[in-house]
Amino acid sequence: MDRTLTDQVVQQLRKRIILGQLPPGERLTEARLSEQLEVSRSTVREALRRLEAESLIEMSSHRGARVAFLTPEDAVQISEIHSMLGIYAVRHLVLPISEQLTQVLTTTTVEMHTLHFPEDVDRFIELDNRFHHDILAATGQRRVLQVWAGVSALLGILVSQSLRTFSVEGHQIALRHDEIVEALSQSDGNLAEASITEHYRSNESRLRRLVINGHLREGNALNGRTDQG
Repeated sequence: MDRTLTDQVVQQLRKRIILGQLPPGERLTEARLSEQLEVSRSTVREALRRLEAESLIEMSSHRGARVAFLTPEDAVQISEIHSMLGIYAVRHLVLPISEQLTQVLTTTTVEMHTLHFPEDVDRFIELDNRFHHDILAATGQRRVLQVWAGVSALLGILVSQSLRTFSVEGHQIALRHDEIVEALSQSDGNLAEASITEHYRSNESRLRRLVINGHLREGNALNGRTDQG
């Protein structure tokens, strides 16, 4: 099996789920996806297994593969787990971070400043994922990075929903990432931890507002759709 091709299928399906193009509960059949993506059914089968491992789809012997539902409780837990991993990463970084990592992170935030929502939500998800991945990877904590990867796609669904719901521009979010880079570029561990904590606290606050305002409900599509009455 072509691993690179499977990776591409996983990336395509993951993106469509995150952006709501494949809504929760939608059935995913090997035959249909194979035809749409012009790949073999074995490639689709492997891609679905990997997406199941990320909790983005659910597999059943009777119902086949379906896009998973996320509950409001899931949303809060995913955000909190992501926050804990981010704080853990900062505590295990060697500060100040290297000039090379500073430049890599800055390059990402520069592009964030140019984004506008909701049309650039998909690109922001990619950039935000890269930003936090690069920080976590710098700790050398391989297992922690694996755990983080397991929740990052789920968080992407929630972030996508929040950016479509609330009025916010790319430069506003980019500024918060700039502050993280600035803090990590100094030797003050307390400052670095406070910066990343505030960033995640802001994310959690936005997600809790989604729950309170009724945008996230049990069985409701959390990736870009709200109840239709």
